[in-house]
Amino acid sequence: MKIFLPLLAAVVWAGSLGTGSAAVIADFTDGNTTSAVDGYAGKAGGGWTGAWNNPTSNITYAATVTNTSPLKTGSGNYLSITASSPGSVSNSQASVNRQYSSGISLTQQVKFEFLFRADVISSQTRYTIFDAPTSQPATGANMTWEVALNGSTWYLYSGNGAGGGSEISTGLTATAGTTYAFSILADPTAKTFTVSIANTSGTVLYTSSTTTFRSSAASLGGYLTFSTVDSDPSSPTSLASSIDGISITQVPEPGMVTLLGLGGAAILLMRRRK
Repeated sequence: MKIFLPLLAAVVWAGSLGTGSAAVIADFTDGNTTSAVDGYAGKAGGGWTGAWNNPTSNITYAATVTNTSPLKTGSGNYLSITASSPGSVSNSQASVNRQYSSGISLTQQVKFEFLFRADVISSQTRYTIFDAPTSQPATGANMTWEVALNGSTWYLYSGNGAGGGSEISTGLTATAGTTYAFSILADPTAKTFTVSIANTSGTVLYTSSTTTFRSSAASLGGYLTFSTVDSDPSSPTSLASSIDGISITQVPEPGMVTLLGLGGAAILLMRRRK
């Protein structure tokens, strides 16, 4: 028994650092409210440092919780977003975003998962999902990771760590009204991320190689942002999208996973010796 006590103590300590369970979630179960955490616009709690924000520029924008057409069978409430650009106005853009820096370690890998559906797709529509250190309506040089639906194709942004980089096509064509499940694994130490896109049945449609943050000066713990942009302001544009099933997860370091595995083996051995 004495042989295993230090190992078991280490396992308990490792478990307290996070084992991959969701630390911060949003599935809008509380509906349209500012008095509950999991509503829109919500309030601080559950790992979120505050309510949802809605910065806009030259665009009519609305976000509301509904359950009329769930993103996934049985998922219920979700956030429905609509926008209208007047045309002949540059920088027609807006977003909903929320800061998540409470509740998880930002020195270890973090996994961002969510469901996204573009309800309107055209050559003028652009939907961008990203992590930024400030609340802002659209992307900029201060991004960490970024994915975008530009027209009907999904892209990710391959950064150079200095605020620049280029969009990389995934080759995956989006269909209006179809839900896509995203998983972004961000490494705050290496300043890199990977992207996986699947359908709601769990079939993986695209997996990226490791990609660099757009800004190496930016740290995780910023604002998870869903941005809506009129990419061609020369004429009026209507945009609509939906989001649900947001989960921000602490990913344990490989050494912690090994330690937890050893701890489980030790517990089994102890039971057998009894």
